[in-house]
Amino acid sequence: MEGSEEFEELRRQASRRARIAGEVGRGRKALRSLRFRTAARHLKSALELRPDDKSIRRLLGFARFASWFQYVALTLLVAGVGFLAFMAATQWGPALLARQAPTLTPRPTATPTRTRRIPTQTRTATLRPSPRPSPTPTTTPDIRVELLHKEVAGQRVAVEFKVLEEGKSRFGLRQSDFTVRASGRWMPFSLEERNADDPVCIVVVVDDSGSIVPGLAQIRAAIRGLNDRRKPGDQLGLVLFAGSDRVEVKQMPSASPLDETFVTGQGQRTALWDGVLKGIELAKSCSVDTRYLIVLTDGADNSSVKLRGDDTDRALLIANQAEEQGLGICTVGVESEALKEDPLMLAAHRCRYNHAAEFDDLVSLFQDIFGYVRHFYRLEFSTETIPRDTKSVTLRALNAAETLIEFGK
Repeated sequence: MEGSEEFEELRRQASRRARIAGEVGRGRKALRSLRFRTAARHLKSALELRPDDKSIRRLLGFARFASWFQYVALTLLVAGVGFLAFMAATQWGPALLARQAPTLTPRPTATPTRTRRIPTQTRTATLRPSPRPSPTPTTTPDIRVELLHKEVAGQRVAVEFKVLEEGKSRFGLRQSDFTVRASGRWMPFSLEERNADDPVCIVVVVDDSGSIVPGLAQIRAAIRGLNDRRKPGDQLGLVLFAGSDRVEVKQMPSASPLDETFVTGQGQRTALWDGVLKGIELAKSCSVDTRYLIVLTDGADNSSVKLRGDDTDRALLIANQAEEQGLGICTVGVESEALKEDPLMLAAHRCRYNHAAEFDDLVSLFQDIFGYVRHFYRLEFSTETIPRDTKSVTLRALNAAETLIEFGK
């Protein structure tokens, strides 16, 4: 009974920390979107759960002050607009109309005089042709190029972009509608119109040890975010790890969504690096070229046996393996008292480290990886065809819009 009561107390403490982290995360999100009253409400809830937390108290004070300032500023703005409308209706408007009204000048009265009429010869009026109206100048449409993605692989440079005319995407353009120059010289290139981004394969490697219980809701929310943002043709795979004897493949890469209920946080130990190695091995079974690992963990390894060295050494070895296999690794730190961010930052490759509590940033990361279903153009050229030491080229679209494409290091 005593052990059960201690476990129940630990569970309550973990649930309380998770609620605090959730309220603080929602409060920060509301602050970034300038919803100060909502932020104050969430931060107040967090402070009630942890009254002695000075950082939450400072954030709450800022949110309350910003909410008051926002209210005062809005009130002054409405009052100012009302005052301007009143002045325009009562004083400025009539005065302006009176100033613009034409002044009528009385016609002078002719004085009668007796004059001798002299006959004059009638002249035939010569009709002059009226001048032609000058043509109305035509306006040049607003055309610009929006760069979406750039990839440099050896001597090959691939650039994805959209052409916007008056803010709307322009489709159906041909290669002759574009030019590419480097150091003032024309250069060859290939152009392709695409309807959607290339498919992506993502293997999710998830920590299922007990230390991630405070961040369990964050992990499940991240998995749901991945499921929601897939394109047709994208693949998802799942690896769960706890101790070195519990590194399991739960889903092979496929078009099926991931099951978030696999993650329970009931493992006893953490074999982080063994789990990542299993994810790298599973990524070899992806049937598409673009592959990523997304590692969700608190970074506290205490059970891996397949790599030697400390966490720094093993993180660098993981990054080197990813480089050799053309694999991207995105690491996500999960809320935990044992969170170690430095190894996760070192292991990230062709991707960045994120914190799971900053869910907006995490969603943006997922969207960057998956891409968007949209129309765009893909342009490719070789650096062998341009002058040596040239670090950029100029792309011109429809003989109107130019943009600089930099590819040098």
